[in-house]
Amino acid sequence: MKINFTKSLMTLVAVAFSLALSAQSGAVYIWGGPNSTGAEYDNSTFNNGLNDWTTEGLESAVQDSAANAVWQWYEDGAMDGAYWGAAGTIASPSVANGAVGFDSDFYDNAGVPGNFGNGIAPSPQKSTLTSPSMDCTGETAVAVLFYESYRNFNASTTIEASNDGGNTWTSYLIPLNEDVPGNQSTGGDAWTYVDISATAANQADVRIRFVWNGDYYYWLVDDVALVKTPQNDLSVVDYFYPAASYSQPTITNVDCNSMGFNCTIRNSAKVTRNNVKVYVTVTGENGEVYADSVELDEFAGDAEDSLITFEPLWSPGNTAGEYNITYSVTDNNDDFNPGDNQDGRSYEISGNGFFAKGAGIGSYPFPAADINAF
Repeated sequence: MKINFTKSLMTLVAVAFSLALSAQSGAVYIWGGPNSTGAEYDNSTFNNGLNDWTTEGLESAVQDSAANAVWQWYEDGAMDGAYWGAAGTIASPSVANGAVGFDSDFYDNAGVPGNFGNGIAPSPQKSTLTSPSMDCTGETAVAVLFYESYRNFNASTTIEASNDGGNTWTSYLIPLNEDVPGNQSTGGDAWTYVDISATAANQADVRIRFVWNGDYYYWLVDDVALVKTPQNDLSVVDYFYPAASYSQPTITNVDCNSMGFNCTIRNSAKVTRNNVKVYVTVTGENGEVYADSVELDEFAGDAEDSLITFEPLWSPGNTAGEYNITYSVTDNNDDFNPGDNQDGRSYEISGNGFFAKGAGIGSYPFPAADINAF
């Protein structure tokens, strides 16, 4: 059952931001991680090299060059492609001892802008990075946890897992990367996890491999570990940005249309969460101007709910300024990744009463000729 109620979100927002930097404090490690030692630590953190990991170039636009399309260790966590630009190093905990990546950009252009197709393994390429064997005996829920910096043009990134010495592999999507559009990136401080329990649970010889398949730009990974699948991981995965609000009072002398709000939330954990609260707020330069909430008595594990709708509609008026719309979800327990518990964006009403979709991004008078154009 869903219960609508109104409540301020300001305290919740502050908590979410304060926890983001310690998001993995609740991780229970099966293999690797910051407290591992010896070869396990070296392999988890790519300490001064690939160590026991192996890499294989499978495909290139020039097939004779496929063998050149391999993953490499990067001492400073930065790459060499012509379009690496100002991406910066991967912000992983152990970046000081290097990171491993696939540089589709460099393999295609040899680090020279415009030199397309003239590198040692022209794109598109396909390549794998394969781990040593890891023991998951007695573990019922297993996930791969890793830091990454991924920029996409037209590529796919997946994790594959094997429990029979690498004879057969099962492919798993990486939801974070699936949401990265062309010419965009995760940023250098991203981390995520992928549940591989279907392959790895209670298996003594588990191997994983990172698979690059496509055309530009790069994928850096570091601090790879196996962890127990988190018990609490809620997230806002999508939201409606209400573009039906326009105002030009100097001509029409009327306020803009009403805004409606809804969002999609996900429970990535395998267990049902109770008393889940979903919030939406609108804040302006002088503080909160709108807040509403929806409560779910139960939210099943490994599920999405795209029917989170807030009531009533809200008329924002025509007071000039920048406004932020924020959606957030919590069950008042520590979350494995509080960094994705909220999402949103801004809009702006200018001094002459124009509504802009995103602060500074275009102005549209009331009424709009085609609301779907946004």
